[in-house]
Amino acid sequence: MASKKSNVWKYFDQVSECGVECKLCQVKLVYHKSTSSMLNHLKLKHKTLSLEPESERQEQPLITSFTSARRHYNPARRERITALITRMITKDMLPLSFVEGEGFRELMNFVEPEYRVPTRKTIISRVEQKYEEGVKKLKMDISQSEKVAITTDSWTALTTESYTTITCHYITDDWEMKSAVLQTRSSDERHTAQTNDTQHRT
Repeated sequence: MASKKSNVWKYFDQVSECGVECKLCQVKLVYHKSTSSMLNHLKLKHKTLSLEPESERQEQPLITSFTSARRHYNPARRERITALITRMITKDMLPLSFVEGEGFRELMNFVEPEYRVPTRKTIISRVEQKYEEGVKKLKMDISQSEKVAITTDSWTALTTESYTTITCHYITDDWEMKSAVLQTRSSDERHTAQTNDTQHRT
């Protein structure tokens, strides 16, 4: 059997003359009088292990010393978080007052204690900017399409208010079908079967 002076033997069993097995994950390796393959395995698969002898280990700082330290906060990260909050509000159709919610601010204070949650005024400005960017991109996409189709849809909300939505459908250069709502407007008339039948007769 091989001499087991190396510290890696704490994590391996020699199962045959030319074979070893990892005690942590039961992976078997070929052994040829060298512990290099075992060392490489530990470094790749078990990175948190310390292979230094006990006498040579330096005292490691506690993890609490890292979590309690104030994070170096850079403007790029702050901007990225603000952009993601704006995207969340627009994508999930949340009210602008969401950023003023006590629960949301408590969450952000726990996750990002150094981040200052923007005011509603700031979010309104960001949403308007995102809208302008979206309109600009949509105009460009439509202008590059050979043909577009326009559809209208009349519907009634739970509050019995009637609306008409205009939607544009087009195909991109890479043959992907896309649809975009161009406008939704309120209507004075109720969209019921009786109303629609009267309109058709007229």
